[in-house]
This record gives sequence, C-alpha cells and structure tokens, in this order.
Amino acid sequence: MAYKDKPILQQRVPSQPSPSIAIFLRLVATSALTFGAFALYAGAVQLSLLYDDAPTVWRLAERSLISNFALPRTLAAGEYRPAATTLWLLTRDLFGWFYGPVLHMWNVWAHTLNTALVIALAARLGRAIGWRGLAFPLLAGALFAAFPFSYQAVLWAGALYHPVATAAGLAALLAYARWRDGCNGIWLSMSATALLVACISHEAGFVFGFYLLGVELLLARRRRSRLRRAAMLACAFALALAYPILYQLTVVTIWSEGNYFERSNDIPAILYKLAYFAQGMIAWMLAITRPAPGTTLQQHIVLALGLLVAELALGLAVLWRARALSLGLWALAWWIIGIAPAVMLLDASYTSDAPRLMYLPSVGVALFWGVVVAGAMHLVRHRRWQLVLPSLATSFVLWCVPFILIRIAETQRLAPALQAIDRDLRQSKPSDTFLLINAPFVSLPAEQTFLFGREGMHLWEVDGPDGQSWGPVWKWAGSVSGIRRETLALRHPPSITARDGYEEADKSFTTGTPFKYGLFGRAVDDAQLQDAILAANYIYRFDYDPPGLRARQIGRIEPMTTLAAAPLARLVIGGGSAGATLEFAAAERCGALVQLHLVWSDVRNLPRPTGVFVHGHDGQGLQTLIADADPVGGLVPLDRIPSGLRIFETRAIFVPPGVDVDTLRLGAYLRESLQRYQALKPDGGEWPANEIVVPIADDVCLG
Repeated sequence: MAYKDKPILQQRVPSQPSPSIAIFLRLVATSALTFGAFALYAGAVQLSLLYDDAPTVWRLAERSLISNFALPRTLAAGEYRPAATTLWLLTRDLFGWFYGPVLHMWNVWAHTLNTALVIALAARLGRAIGWRGLAFPLLAGALFAAFPFSYQAVLWAGALYHPVATAAGLAALLAYARWRDGCNGIWLSMSATALLVACISHEAGFVFGFYLLGVELLLARRRRSRLRRAAMLACAFALALAYPILYQLTVVTIWSEGNYFERSNDIPAILYKLAYFAQGMIAWMLAITRPAPGTTLQQHIVLALGLLVAELALGLAVLWRARALSLGLWALAWWIIGIAPAVMLLDASYTSDAPRLMYLPSVGVALFWGVVVAGAMHLVRHRRWQLVLPSLATSFVLWCVPFILIRIAETQRLAPALQAIDRDLRQSKPSDTFLLINAPFVSLPAEQTFLFGREGMHLWEVDGPDGQSWGPVWKWAGSVSGIRRETLALRHPPSITARDGYEEADKSFTTGTPFKYGLFGRAVDDAQLQDAILAANYIYRFDYDPPGLRARQIGRIEPMTTLAAAPLARLVIGGGSAGATLEFAAAERCGALVQLHLVWSDVRNLPRPTGVFVHGHDGQGLQTLIADADPVGGLVPLDRIPSGLRIFETRAIFVPPGVDVDTLRLGAYLRESLQRYQALKPDGGEWPANEIVVPIADDVCLG
C-alpha cells in the first residue's frame, strides 16, 4: 500500500514509548478515571432507600440465595432478575438486614467497574482500526462515567439491575474478544457465562448477544478473516433471541404479563420514545441550549429528532474522513439496539419517566462521541488545535459533574427523615401508629435539562390508585429496620407554603425552590388532620420552603396513664376548673435555630380558642422575638387535645441574625380577649407575669 493511501493514523507515527511505559501510563490513566467515577457517585451511600427499594426489600426478605433463582409463578414476585438481587440477599445475610449504605454501594461499585470496562472495550476496539493511543479510551470512559442522564440508575439502589447487567455484558464482550485473539477456550466459556448473567440481571440483557455479533463482525472485517460462525450463532442468536422467548413462556412477572407494554404502539408513540432517548445522544447540546418559552411537546420532539439527525451526520462525516467509520457505526448500532426494547415494547408514559433506561445506551453514546472527538483530533494537523477538541469534551464532562452532584445533594435531604423515622421505629411499640404529613413521592428540577419527559428522582412508593388507599406505606418507613408499624400518609395543602398550579385529585406539587416535589396522600382539612394527629403516636411533617426539603418529628403522643409527679407548671383559668399541665420544658441552641422541647398533659375543659405564646428575651429581659404557635407543629390547638393524652413536641424556632435571645418565656392565653392563663408552680406559687421562663442552653443540639 502506498504511503499516501494509508489511513491517517498510520501516516503519522511519532516515536512511541516502550511497551512497559505505555502499559504503565494506560494503567495510571485508567485508574485515575475509574477512581473519578467512584468519587463522583460516592455520596450516594448516604442516601436513604427510595421508591421501589422498599417493596423490593420486603419481597426479597422471604427469599434465600437458592430460592431467589426459582422461576416466579405469580405477579407478586415482581421481576425475574436473580443475578442482581443476589447482591441484596448477600447484604442481608452478611449484615442482618438490607443495610442501605451497602445497597447503594453496590450501585456505585458497579458503575465504577463499568467505567473501567468501557475504557478496556474502547481500547480493544480502537486497536481493531489501528488506534493504540489513550485518547479514544479515556474520552469514552470519561463520557460514560459522567453521562448526566445515568444518575437515576446509580443513585437508586433498586435500579441496580441496569449497572449489573451492563457490567456482565461488557465482561462478556471483552472475554469474547480475548478468546478471539487466540487465547484459551476458557475465555469463550467465561463470555457465555457473563452473557447469561446479563440476561438474568435485566430483561434487556439479551441485547448483548447482538453486541457480541457486532464485535465479531467488526474484528473479522478489520482482520479480513472468516467469521467464527459457531460462536456467533450460539451467542448472538441462541441467547439473544431464545432468552426473551423462554422468558415469556416460563415465568410470570410484571414484564411477561405485559403490564408496562405499549398498548397502541403506533408511529407517533414510537417517535415520541425515540425522541426521548435522542436526548441522551444530544446531551451535550442540551447542556448549552434551551428551547424558547411556550414551545409545544410536538415542537420539542421535532427539535430532538432534528438535532439527532444533524449531530449524527456531522459525527459520521468526521469518522468517514478519519477512516474510523466502521467503529462509529458500531457505536451507533450499540445505542440503537440499547434503546430498541424500550422504544418498541414499553409504554410511552413509563419510558419518559425513567432516565435509568438510558444507562445501557449511554455506553454507545460515550463510544460514539469518543471516537468522533478522537477522529477529529487526528484530522487536525496543528497540535494546538488538536488540544481544543478534547478540551470541549472535558468542558462537557465538567458540566456533568455538578449536574450529578446537585442531584445527589438534593436526594440526600430525605436521608435524615428516614433515619429519624427508623430511630422511632426501633423504640416504638407494636401497637403504635405513624403519621406522615405531606410526604414526597418524586423530586423534579424546577428547570430541567430534558426537552420533555420527567427528569427527577422517585422517592416514595405510591401504591394507591385512587388517592384513598395508599397501600402499606409502612413498607417504606420500615425498609431500613425491618419493623412494621401501621403508617398513614396524609396531604394537608394549607400547610404547603408554595404550591404549583399543577394539582391532581390525590397529589400536590411544590414550587419556589430549585427542586419541586410531588406530594401524595389523601387531602385533609384542618379538622381532619387534627383528628388523625390525635389518633397517631408518632407524627412527622415534611416542609419544602427555603432552604428546601426537610422533615422532623413534630409530635409524639401516648396515653397518660399517670399524672406527672412534679410538673413544671399548671396553666389554669376560670378558678382552676379548666387547665393544662406543662410537665417539661427545655431549650437549646442549634445554629440559627432554637429547639424547644415541651411535654403537655392533663388538658381539661379549656375554653376555645386557646393559644400558646412563646417569646424570646435578651440578657436585659427585653422581648426580642415572638414565636407563638399551637402544639404539634402549630397544627393542634391546645384546647383540642383530649384529657387522656400526653404530648411530646419539639419546636424549631428560627432566630434572625443579630437578634439576641437568652431565654424563652411561654404560657397560654385566650385568643379573643388575650387574657393569660394563670401559670402555677408545683409549690402553689405563681410564675411572674404568668410566663414560664426557659433558659436556652448554648452549643448543645439534642435533636
């Protein structure tokens, strides 16, 4: 072959480092990038269990490592993905329960492993077309590790199936390529085993059979060798085509019964789903562009498909000039095959609410744009301009990093709530009831990157189809500890400070913060909520005003079996026939908040309406703060409390900057006349001005 007819990559052969140095550099670069993928998602181990995680926990709780592989015969089994769920069962057997941080760590480890496997696959495919440098493997690995729309598959422990199936499939491809290079036949056995693991990790795992066929075609074409037909037919057709058929015939799951399948798979629905997945291929454009306000869904679909065609045309033109078109088409085929099951089979509403489905196709996205950038680098003669192209790719990766970290941080807001609920579950009695007010089922960015579809994190399993029967909400609350208690979720719209205009009969949506939340539960008014609170034992409220999602126990209620021996004060009015006992009061400073702990009991015959005042005073005794509120988060008036209950509450009082508060003074009063209740001490004396004085402890935060 004449020099001028050789591929560009072969025309310029600069001095190469020794093989040992090249291997060392590749190991260092791969290790650094793989560690970066781990560090990017390491914060996920601090997340609580989310959405389907809770039903999965309780579904797997009764299984063993062996029975996990039994073919399911009822819909209650959920899915048949035993290879991935085995990791959950190992966690339970090793730690005593489905320990949340370990479950999340499986996802992080799987994603980290996949990053290394993508780098290895890119290096192997690059050698097939004569590329032996690090640019293509590292670009592909970085784009995969930080692919922005993969976050759901890594942050959601229950989405482990996607990273595990991808890891097994990538291992199958690399083992097959190793065997094809002339190594021992054990590599072919390992490839077949890994392919089987991919299939039984996720229903879409069979697509790796087609990917094996693609590897064979690419390697055979470049080497001009005969196809390994036996391996091709066995791996590609027998496994890729037979497994879905056997799945449909032998198991009963939500997938084999078609619960999520598209009922009317017409052309508009297919185009909608294709455009949805196209957003992954054009993610770098979505990072820098936004559609004009007021554009319709149809216009967004046209825009997504138009950008897809334009970008693919540009990329393929670059690859044709760089003599790397075969590898680019192979990567593009990966993306097409990866999205095909969802595009052809799944319901559009399910698909557009599941960014996790982009995880497997993102390998094709990373390989395609990695080879495009690497090919463009070889086309550019000037070395300075060669550095511009990877700099652009690096800029996109740097945009992806905060995109992912912000979503991790926002999802972490829910973790303290679950930890507190878990703490109470462990100390509660079997007969206790938990009440959750304004609990969230999904978080969504106020300004999403997607052109359409829902870009968010599912938080809570919503079982009820009609807004009335929300199913066993205790599944979520008890998924960490394995303790079951009766749990009720209610939605109280008046206590949501800022609601979005989009409302449903059984859902509300918040607004006013960078992330908005969907809230679920039966809507109740003030009176209905008060009845529910007084019938519960542990009461939690979720708030969404700035700085964002937070939840805390606003009250704990138990029967009053005995009177307090030495109460702090007895608040009486009307000659003592009506009154309430304040058994305990303590306050401590927690940053900008002052936490006030109160215990009420023996409430009798209080006239309505009765209020509770809380005033802050400085060191000179001057009033500097007013924080009046009813008990239990301001939701239950003192006069509404029955006499046979003891109520524990913790109030979080915000102290504005520059305001000096050394003590709190509190008591009760009649709202209409502002007459204060008489505050009596245990010895019969009276608190001055009928104000119970509570000193504030500094640098203490009891929670």
